[in-house]
Amino acid sequence: MLFALTVQASADERVDYAAIRKERRLAAVRTTMPITIDGALDEPAWADAPLASGFLQSEPHEGEPATEATQVRVLYDDAFLYVGVFARDSSPGEIIVNDLKKDFDPGASDTFGVILDTFHDERNGFMFATNAMGAKWDAQMVNEGRDVNSNWDGIWSVKTRVTADGWYAEMAIPFRTLRFADADVQTWGINFLRRIRRRNEDSHWPPLPPIYRTVPVSMAGTPCAHRGPGPAQQPCRSPPRPRPRPRGTPPTR
Repeated sequence: MLFALTVQASADERVDYAAIRKERRLAAVRTTMPITIDGALDEPAWADAPLASGFLQSEPHEGEPATEATQVRVLYDDAFLYVGVFARDSSPGEIIVNDLKKDFDPGASDTFGVILDTFHDERNGFMFATNAMGAKWDAQMVNEGRDVNSNWDGIWSVKTRVTADGWYAEMAIPFRTLRFADADVQTWGINFLRRIRRRNEDSHWPPLPPIYRTVPVSMAGTPCAHRGPGPAQQPCRSPPRPRPRPRGTPPTR
């Protein structure tokens, strides 16, 4: 897969959301080694995967760099999409978690989330979120993210751990949980978000204007992925968008 990176706007400059979004591309790396979902991110494949960083605030200081660094890597194999996160925190004892139940309130805790536009139609997608203690929240997003169905329950797993310098999250999302086009090269949209509750700070990877109360699917970065047998990583340079196909179950791998 591919997600993007680099470029930060200073607080004194107007944020060019469209330009930053186009630059945010990140390769997701195919792995053949087993990935244990334990929040450790200690398999060698994680270290070899490109890094998504440079999150920018939407609240409270639009366009400024996030006050704490967030680093995201993405792997996949024949069955799962894996998302590994390190959320640095200079005061981990002040991390806020108000709920350990499924479908917790993402706005009330220190939270990380990923948005997937699996058809790259900039209208529909899926969101998966967790807090620092590993609670789960998920939803389907339609109508460009204006309508969020949080009653949708996808099958996926996550583990987290808090350390002296922040917290880690490791997600495994089965491809069978998602719907996407039947194409060998997958071109999806993606965004990552982080909330630091004690500062009421929201930041995103492709940044987001603060006018949005939900994450619009059209403002995701652009990833792509290679499915099935093939090279460990597909370069995906300026990949074409696949033609629309009927929505249905994922093809057999």
